Amino acid sequence: MFFFLGLGTSSAKEAREYFSDIEKHTVRFVYDGKASDESIDLAFAKNKADERKLWIAECSKLEPAAAGGASDTNRAERTFSEFINKELVEYSQLDLRRSLPNVIDGLKPSQRKVLYTMFERYERGEVRVSQLAGAVSQYCGYHHGEESLVNTIVRLAQDFVGSNNLNLLLPLGQFGTRLAGGEDAASARYIYTALSPLARAVFPRLDDKILKYLVEENASIEPQWYCPVIPMILVNGAEGIGTGWATKILPRCPRQIIENTQRLIDGRPMQTMVIFCCDRFSL
Repeated sequence: MFFFLGLGTSSAKEAREYFSDIEKHTVRFVYDGKASDESIDLAFAKNKADERKLWIAECSKLEPAAAGGASDTNRAERTFSEFINKELVEYSQLDLRRSLPNVIDGLKPSQRKVLYTMFERYERGEVRVSQLAGAVSQYCGYHHGEESLVNTIVRLAQDFVGSNNLNLLLPLGQFGTRLAGGEDAASARYIYTALSPLARAVFPRLDDKILKYLVEENASIEPQWYCPVIPMILVNGAEGIGTGWATKILPRCPRQIIENTQRLIDGRPMQTMVIFCCDRFSL
């Protein structure tokens, strides 16, 4: 299966083919009374936020077939309630996976793809940010535009106060300043990056062989999640807004996180950690 994004993916010949039999490619939505009203209300009403969370969570527990799975593209019509409960809910789940970081490694999918590409192809030496963005798109099945990837790469490398306590990539060039919130980074074709010396200390190479890797277009890509030696979601914090949910986790002091991790392993009570932003961290 191949991914097609937008009308620009299709050739002129394919466009003529589609529109020569427009009825075949048209799906009619049918209003089925109360069921449609309730489904539309559940998906879009501002006062249904809690119900929407429960709806997405319950559908996430089901197997794809039970939840509705992929829609039948041969059907000429479907009800609003069918579309919302089988297709829109699937979009909502994917939106959450893209927008919110995984609690295990503290990374969003785009960040994980960048880190995987660096581990696999650029573990030694420098790489231009624009080149890295292209490599991630090519080898990790990223379908949402290289401009967005450039911003992800820049954010992973920033080391000014208020950005990362532990930047996994090195900022080799002008990657933005605290004064402008990191938005004043130089163009991607002028700046370079490399793996931080601490990246492999946090994500050990020995773990790579036991991780579960995803598959895109019949090719193995990044793992479902990495397993860092300390909770990176606390080290650098996290922020994201998805369908129904949003998260904001403020960063904590890396040294306190390490100490608390050791306490947890030893079965000792953990200590309260302070909110902490440093300019760079070293062991």
